[in-house]
This record gives sequence, C-alpha cells and structure tokens, in this order.
Amino acid sequence: MLRALIDEMLERVRGLSANPSTMTTDERSRAETELESIMARVRRYAALRDQQV
Repeated sequence: MLRALIDEMLERVRGLSANPSTMTTDERSRAETELESIMARVRRYAALRDQQV
C-alpha cells in the first residue's frame, strides 16, 4: 500500500514537471492540492505502520 501511494505521488510530480508552463493557475492549484492530499495519505499510512512495529 505504501509503495502504491508513493508511486502515485511520483507519477503526479512527474506529470506536473513535464508541462509546467502550459498549466493555468487553476490547474496548477488543483494539482498542488491533489499532491498535498497524496502526501498526507503517505504520511498517515507511514505513521500507522510505525505504530504497528
């Protein structure tokens, strides 16, 4: 699960960096919000795993 979340995050980052100049302000804002959401899920999952160890 953690690996899948990290892969999703990396895929999103690659997509953002591929065409940064073609994005509108709204698109960039939406993409940043999505990335923040994915990163929050990664942190939550990692914290849960640390508690179980």
